[in-house]
Amino acid sequence: MQISVVNSVGFQGKINSADDVLASINDKNIRQLAYMEAESKFDRKKHQKITKGLIMAAPLAAGVAAGVLCKGKSKIFSKNLSGVAARIANGLKESALWGTALGSVALVGLAKDKLSKSSSEVRKFDKEHPIASMLLLLGAGIGAISLSGRLATRIGKIDAPDFLKNGTARVAKAINESSVVESVKNFFGRVVNKTPEPLKEFGAMSLAWSPQILLLGGLLHSLGHGASVRNEFAKNYNELKDRQLEVLKARQVELELENDFLKTEMKNREDLDLLNNPTDNLSDEVTEEIESLNDDEED
Repeated sequence: MQISVVNSVGFQGKINSADDVLASINDKNIRQLAYMEAESKFDRKKHQKITKGLIMAAPLAAGVAAGVLCKGKSKIFSKNLSGVAARIANGLKESALWGTALGSVALVGLAKDKLSKSSSEVRKFDKEHPIASMLLLLGAGIGAISLSGRLATRIGKIDAPDFLKNGTARVAKAINESSVVESVKNFFGRVVNKTPEPLKEFGAMSLAWSPQILLLGGLLHSLGHGASVRNEFAKNYNELKDRQLEVLKARQVELELENDFLKTEMKNREDLDLLNNPTDNLSDEVTEEIESLNDDEED
């Protein structure tokens, strides 16, 4: 925004339309403008996609970790499995558990948002007691995860129909006897055997913690984006308030200069009138006496 304070010729300073608006709007409008400017600088949708991508990758990472690190047999659809098929089954079950848990938390958050939008009392509570509100939401999320885990355990104990058992057995046999799977297994076995023990331990630990790392990354990214928007908002707000103050001061200076000019112009006109008509506002007797003295001097 540009400002022209005073025109030196006629003191008819002009303030452009943007400054006209800025000078008249209230603090609420300034906050809205500052937030809009902050939002336009950061691609909110892109950052949301990154956060969601990191969080949604956690169940996949958990499944991979379970498939690679968990050894022994597995049971799925009431069928005991072994070999590579068991690893795949372990991975699928772990991914499903993580997905169910995160889905439960997402549902709790969605319900909380809906409740806040529909209830002024909830919004008031959130505003006045933010820590308590966060703890309640966290507790509800933990409860949802626990409930989803118990539900998954009960579902796992249910005896599957025969067609699922038979289908699972056939798929497991095909996986374990596949030459492609065997080649991949042998390749990774050779790589692992050649890897130094400290590096293997580090890799195993990183893989085991990868779901938590992804979740933490998503949370930190979301918090970082929010902090960037808040900082930009504060900067924009201060700039707009300073600009508003500058505009108001400029208007005050302009009015003072115009007022001084008008006073000066009026005084000049009065002096000129006095020179042209020096006897104005004098009594007739005094005027006649002055004119008489003037006539005597001319004689």
